[in-house]
Amino acid sequence: MKMKFGKRRYKHQRFVDIDFETRSLGDIKVLGAMKYAEHPSTEILMVSWRVEGKKKTINWNPFTSKKKAPYSMLQAIERGDFVSAFNSEFEYWIWRLVGTRQFGWPKVSIKKFYDVMGQSCASAFPANLHDSAIACRADHLKNEEGKALIRFFCVPITDTQEFRDPLEFPEKFSAFIEYCNDDVNAQVAIREKTATLSPAEQNIMFLTEMMNVRGIPINMPFVRGALHMVNIAQRRMDKRARVILKQEGNLGAFHSLSQREKVKQWVNDRGTAIPDMKKETIQNWIDEGVIEDDLSKEILAMRLQHAKSSTAKYRVMYHQTDKNGFIHGTLKYHIARTGRFGGRGLQVQNITKPGKTLPKTPSDSKAYDKHVDQLVKAICKEDVDWLLDYHPDIMETLAGYVRASIMAPPGKKFVVADYGQIEARIVLFLAGSKNGMKDFGGEGKVYEAMAATIYGLPLSKIAKDSRERFIGKQTVLGSGFGMGWKKFITSCWDVAQVRVDDATAKKAIEGYRARYHEVPELWKKSEAAAIKAVQNKGKICRVNKYVSYQMRGKHLYCQLPSGRELTYPFAQVKMAPYFQQMKPKLHFEGKCSFSQKWKLLDTYGGSLVENAVQAIARDIMCHGMINTENAGYETCFSVHDEAIALVDEDFGSYQEYEELLCDIPSYLHGCPIVAEGFEGRYYKK
Repeated sequence: MKMKFGKRRYKHQRFVDIDFETRSLGDIKVLGAMKYAEHPSTEILMVSWRVEGKKKTINWNPFTSKKKAPYSMLQAIERGDFVSAFNSEFEYWIWRLVGTRQFGWPKVSIKKFYDVMGQSCASAFPANLHDSAIACRADHLKNEEGKALIRFFCVPITDTQEFRDPLEFPEKFSAFIEYCNDDVNAQVAIREKTATLSPAEQNIMFLTEMMNVRGIPINMPFVRGALHMVNIAQRRMDKRARVILKQEGNLGAFHSLSQREKVKQWVNDRGTAIPDMKKETIQNWIDEGVIEDDLSKEILAMRLQHAKSSTAKYRVMYHQTDKNGFIHGTLKYHIARTGRFGGRGLQVQNITKPGKTLPKTPSDSKAYDKHVDQLVKAICKEDVDWLLDYHPDIMETLAGYVRASIMAPPGKKFVVADYGQIEARIVLFLAGSKNGMKDFGGEGKVYEAMAATIYGLPLSKIAKDSRERFIGKQTVLGSGFGMGWKKFITSCWDVAQVRVDDATAKKAIEGYRARYHEVPELWKKSEAAAIKAVQNKGKICRVNKYVSYQMRGKHLYCQLPSGRELTYPFAQVKMAPYFQQMKPKLHFEGKCSFSQKWKLLDTYGGSLVENAVQAIARDIMCHGMINTENAGYETCFSVHDEAIALVDEDFGSYQEYEELLCDIPSYLHGCPIVAEGFEGRYYKK
């Protein structure tokens, strides 16, 4: 697979758009696509398809169809057409594990399954068939009324393991066929309304699906032990809560800490008027010392541990790991506007790190593996005494070591590397910052250099673990996209629960903008170029030699150094208030991060630069992952700026892996990219 970007699809590439309707005793929301397809009860009820270039959508099912098989679909695939589907991972697993078993269909490579959902997201439209069709103004919309038919035919009759026979309900089944056809028609309409992925982007999409097919190895004995320990810890907390209720003469207030509203009512009745039971609220009230009643504080602290969402990942692994010990379907191509992967199922992107109260783990990989081996053994054996000696809060230990579930099988190892400060480096490179290139290209003391600027101290006075260095680090990592001083205060608290006063926050932001003065200029140039492009349709408006904007049709496109484009759908310029005057402001359609509704949004220079920088970082990473694939490192998943490969114990090294990831494209020559890696039996962060 070569990273050569272009605007056209593969030569002679043609699609056959398909959609399956299935039935099963398994619950896909619990099992995930792969385990659902693997379930022995799962059957294909029907398939609808349309061959590209044809106007008619065809349906075949084993109940009412006159033909013995969906011949034209099979013929199209046999001659090399790509299977196109919305969220094609589902169709792939159904084809591979059900179609081959139920009907004897031939196996089809994952590299022949094209994801229209990925194409929709790459054009900045939603990852949902119904929403995408509406947002992109597709010529055919999804029929939402068919959901009742799915419940009627695809899930077992209540309190039984029997399904309704389609032949006994001919009218409903006929309507179900039309519903399936409608899905294909909506999918085709979206595919035709949005841009087909370039060959290079298709390679990244296929690599994403290869990662999903390979899966992540899971230590199931550890997962089962952890789940049992979660139950033990929760029962202990419930028992302690009941003791408190009994001594306070209110034993029936609640039976378990899982009863959120009843726990809240009990706490409020004791004079602690907590507004909600969100974990952020409870944690903040505990940290800030707002709770005066000691028993309420203890109950709320236990509630926080009892409801830890991080331990819920053990249940996901338990249900979704296959018989060979691998969990699949954890990533989606281009879910973020900038092209970054999105998490699904296990959500590897947000596994929590060990809390600060837990014993510190060794940084050396071999020592870390040995340390975790002891924990894993104790949890597998359900050795409560050992775990309590290790740390008095078992739930905190279990939540902190979810990553220990991800363990290489015998004879294998993980090779991992993480790009260091990649976005902070790219924004300074993109802006042409001389100080930035000097700071990142010298001894690597960029945080110290920033701290020295903020505090007016010599570089030698900034200690490694000092507060000054922390402020310098947060400034470098967070100030490249127009963040103001008030947001800086919030950011420092969210990241590390560090309080920053107004004066320090102002000095930090002002220090960044002074030391790297080219970055604010980049914000201004980006906003001006984008607005100019919208106002001059078809004209290429350059920010610099790396980034440009162009309005084509109804959408604004930002071209990146790779040739890939970011889309701002239905862009327009509207006058908006700016301090005490009106000025042009860029608007486009997208999903609101607060309401999650599709609406007209506004943006500004810092946000445009952030999009471009994150997209360039993604292109660098995907280029590096293609390098590692070609060198034999089989990637099994990715977390943010980190790539993880599973290889034989005697294969390769993390040093070579780092080099391959940092072998960046020639069009970014001079960009100071670095990566730091390790290898071992356990995945760690």
